[in-house]
Amino acid sequence: MAKDAVPPPPGFPEDGLWGARAIAVFLYGGDRVRETRRVHWLENHSKLPFFRLGGTLCLRRSAIKGWEKAPEEEAAKTDETVADSGSNADPPEGKDETPGTSEI
Repeated sequence: MAKDAVPPPPGFPEDGLWGARAIAVFLYGGDRVRETRRVHWLENHSKLPFFRLGGTLCLRRSAIKGWEKAPEEEAAKTDETVADSGSNADPPEGKDETPGTSEI
């Protein structure tokens, strides 16, 4: 924790990140001004599960890890749905596969 950082309140979750600097270290590996600004930009422009306690930006490690897994799980569900839809099925009876052709 930085010298000027305010400690988290009692009862704050163990996996919680208290303040933009701590979040910047977790996400980017540094707490320089550039990384801290990126955290504030993410708060305003992303769907990351940030929250504020008394004006201090917070994030839970478990929430961010769950947030990372959600798109992967959604993609897997979509892949299963496409595979089950039978996209390679034969065309209905009386319908020609090739458009623009007709019987003479």
